[in-house]
Formats: sequence, structure tokens, C-alpha cells
Amino acid sequence: MWIVPSLAVGIVAAFFAVNRHEFGTPRCPILLYHRFVRREEDLARYPGTESIFTITAERFEEQMAQLRRNGYRSVGLRDIFDFVTRGTALPEKPVLITVDDGWTSNLDVMIPILSRHGMRASFFVTTGPEAWIYRKFRGLDGPLSPEQVRGISDQGFEIGSHTISHPHLIELSDVEIRREFSESKRALEETTGRPCRFLSIPGNFYDGRIMQLASQAGYEAVFTANVGCVHRGTDRWDIPRLIVEGNFSLREFERNLRPFAICTRKLVFGVKKLPPHLLGATRYMALREKLFNSPLRSLFIMRRLKLVGLVLALAVVGALTLILAR
Repeated sequence: MWIVPSLAVGIVAAFFAVNRHEFGTPRCPILLYHRFVRREEDLARYPGTESIFTITAERFEEQMAQLRRNGYRSVGLRDIFDFVTRGTALPEKPVLITVDDGWTSNLDVMIPILSRHGMRASFFVTTGPEAWIYRKFRGLDGPLSPEQVRGISDQGFEIGSHTISHPHLIELSDVEIRREFSESKRALEETTGRPCRFLSIPGNFYDGRIMQLASQAGYEAVFTANVGCVHRGTDRWDIPRLIVEGNFSLREFERNLRPFAICTRKLVFGVKKLPPHLLGATRYMALREKLFNSPLRSLFIMRRLKLVGLVLALAVVGALTLILAR
């Protein structure tokens, strides 16, 4: 009768044992943002999943103030690369703030808030002005121009590549991927006058082939949206980050930096990775958009996904226990 509960406890214990490095030091959380709006009511203009990837100026300001109060010090992409590859020391309580895509709201809303709190960030920019993400939200936000990217770089912010067109890389040929990687890298280097050493993966759709092509294109490391903190020895071709959902309360934001919460998010993330593998990236994203535009959308924010996952796990354990007890 106690076999299944014992097995379940053993599996959970094994999971936390495998992820024990999340509880160790030194460790560095890498936060991932996308788009910013000035007011809460502006969030309603973004459909589906995009409301999760959009945060108000007020919430972002609260988060930056909280990081400073808690003693966090912001670091850069190169600092993280040196840390994971050579073991170079980071400051006590480091945090890397990253932002993907390259929206003008990063310049208009994000950077002034960072400056007020003595924080810095690193930007992964999609270089094609006609990329589908920019077309989709035309009139709400827009792409940074080359002149704006150069200005951000001149202020001391690091710039990395997020490809040309923000595609589902896993569905492209080697030739197409090489173009996305090489031409975006070249464009950013010509714009900023500085090397573009780092890449982030659009949509987090990738495999070993894509990482190999990134290396061949001259990138030194790749940042993903996999869940976890960075530690010495983290794979430089899979540097994890923590997505900051736009609906996080300040308490949730702070809690999601803690090891136990990160491990819980890993469990949820592991389940979320199954549908893209089964359906393919394009079909999965289409289904995801429909779900987020349906009455079920409230189930897909992180706090509820954790609860749903826990309920399902308990239900499975309970059902198996009853079956074996008979």
C-alpha cells in the first residue's frame, strides 16, 4: 500500500538531489524581460500570451527597487561568460537583467528606471525591422532603430543577437539558420562598432544542431529560456534564464528568485516542453495563442500552473495508491 507514495517521495527527492546546485553558492539568477508599458490599462491592448511578456513601468520599478534593497548587484553578459567558463568571481548576490526582441519601450521605459536604481541590463536585439513580432504589434510598440541600438550600446549596455526575423529556428534549414545568425551578428557589429559575442534563442525552440551552428557563426555562448540559475560549470551553450511574467506581484517576483521556487518552475517547465515536441513549434504556438485568448487563459500564469501541476501529481499518486490497495 505504501509502495506508490514511497516511490513518489523518492522521485521528488531524486529531482531535488539532481537540482541541488540551485541551493548552492555562488549562483546568479538571470532575469528575462521583453516589453514595457507605462500604465496597467495598456496591458489590455496586448492579446494572448503577450500580456505575460509585457510589464508595467510601476511593477518594473518596484522590482528594481526590491533588488537593490536586497543587496543584488547587476552584472553583464561577459561577466556571466567568464564565470561559467573560467570560474571568474562575481560580486556577492549578482543578478543579470536581460531583455529580448529590441522594442522601443526598452529605451523609453526600461532604461530610465534602470538608471534610477543603479542597475544595468543586456539587450538581445532582433535586427530585421519587418520581423513578424514587430509587424504583429505595429502601433503598440516598435523595433529599435540602428541609431537607437548604437545609442544604447554607447551608454554601456551590452548588445547580443536575437536573430534577424525571430523565427522558429528548429524548423529552418542549416542555410537559413546560418543566415539568421551571421547576418544579425554582422548588422549589430556594424551598428555598435563592438563585437557581438552572445545569442539568445527566439521562442526557446532549439536543438544540438542549432547550438553547433551558433558556434560556427562565431558566438561564444547562447542564452535560452530554460529555467534555472547560473553556476560555475553551467553549459555556455545553454545558459538558463528566469522569465519575469508581467502579472507577477512583488512577492511572487522575490519568491521566484529562491531555489525551491526555481526547482518547482523546472517541473512545470518540463511538462510545458512536451507539447512543442509532439506538435512542432508552429502548431504549438498557434494552439498556445488560442488558449491564451480563451476563457482558460487565467490557468496559464505561473502561480496557477504550479497549483495545477501539484493537484495533478497528487491525483496520480492517489489513484495509483487506490489501485494497488485493491
